Amino acid sequence: MLSPLWDRIKQLEALTSKQQVEIRKLKRDNDEMYATISNFDELIEILRASGLGSKRSSGRFSESDEDEDDNMIETEYMELSDLPGDAVENKPLLYEYEYFDDSEIFGIAPSSVIEAADSAGAAILAAMLGGQRRMLVDVRDAELTNNPEILAQFLELSILPVAAGLEGLNSERNRVKIVFPTVAQLLEYRKLSALAAPDVVALGTLNFGSLEDPDALIILVAPSPEDKEEFEMMMRILSPDNPEDTIEQPVVLLNYHMSGMKNMPEPVRSWEVIYHLRLLSVQYLAMAEGGEGEEMTESEIEDMFLEATSEREEALPEMPGSTSAVTSLGDDSYSEFEDLASDAAFVDFAEEQEKAGVVPGTTRAMVIRSYPRPWHVFVDTSPDEDADFEVAATFEEQPNQDEVNLAIVNCLQGSQEEDELVAKEMKEALEAGQLDNVADRLNRGLEGGGVWGRYVSCSLGG
Repeated sequence: MLSPLWDRIKQLEALTSKQQVEIRKLKRDNDEMYATISNFDELIEILRASGLGSKRSSGRFSESDEDEDDNMIETEYMELSDLPGDAVENKPLLYEYEYFDDSEIFGIAPSSVIEAADSAGAAILAAMLGGQRRMLVDVRDAELTNNPEILAQFLELSILPVAAGLEGLNSERNRVKIVFPTVAQLLEYRKLSALAAPDVVALGTLNFGSLEDPDALIILVAPSPEDKEEFEMMMRILSPDNPEDTIEQPVVLLNYHMSGMKNMPEPVRSWEVIYHLRLLSVQYLAMAEGGEGEEMTESEIEDMFLEATSEREEALPEMPGSTSAVTSLGDDSYSEFEDLASDAAFVDFAEEQEKAGVVPGTTRAMVIRSYPRPWHVFVDTSPDEDADFEVAATFEEQPNQDEVNLAIVNCLQGSQEEDELVAKEMKEALEAGQLDNVADRLNRGLEGGGVWGRYVSCSLGG
């Protein structure tokens, strides 16, 4: 009697978890839609204030002008029909639209660890469908390392797509197994977990219940490299001395430690990295427009920058779980990163170099790989405003630090050149009197200067 009821409860719990993920995505899409509408309304107001006409020869017309637009199309049709000969075909005007969505090509930079977990879950499912048997998920985030609750949420969301697909299958292997390094971590996860479906998601440790027949996928939570005993135990499971003891099921090794996968021995090091997220803080120098510092050589500026960087590192408190300033995805950790600009040592250095025409700055970057997409470097081109991450570079293989550094510098340089071009065009429009009605509004944005010169140095943390 209780068995069907218990099965139904487990199904409802799994369904609820899936719906929560979908609701979160819908909320994000809704916020993006409202932001787009707000920006478009502001653009329309600027065009109307400048006296520019709103009549368009192509494109989609607003619903409020539907009748007027229909008349305009019909008029154009009649005028073309009156032309002699067959020079113009007697048919209505056609409008063509091109649709581009960079997020479908490059993916998006996650704004939270939860969004990163959604992407990791999609990558795990895609990799399994693609035939991958040994997979790595490498997420280096201070919040994930130090907060067991965030780690529990990340695990749940990352296994949810696979668990939902396995549920109800008439197969001997139809569940996901999460293997923790210690019993303490297992109990902590069980206390914080919202999923309570042992037939779909089972738990185990390295020395007990790490592998059983019903397991279709093994999620192995990597121990800290400092725990040599647990680390060696994990390697014995992954690379047993007896070939007959080799794990047959697909295995996902989840690393959530800031040290990364550099200490992993073979064959684990050669596994396919299906999801990677590494956060970087970027300190750079820029030549201020018209500053005396433009006569300095780049090597002199780099030496001066490195000296100031070492002074800041001594004065600034290190962020949790990191030996350098590594940004986290959460708002709280971002606020810690933003405190860098208000640090006394940094402010003194900034004021000193600004007088010489050299302006230091800070921003954020991410290195992301989500299977089957290639590797991408995202850079926040508006660090003083809301996060605006753009794709700086794409790599087929995992980029080294020099390649990441160069991609960030090129992205910052290109972003600034674009800002300078826009500022120049706006000034020319003002001088020509094209925007007299909105000159005051635009002048407020141009009077502050803010036009950066060329970027000459970039230092990464993380």
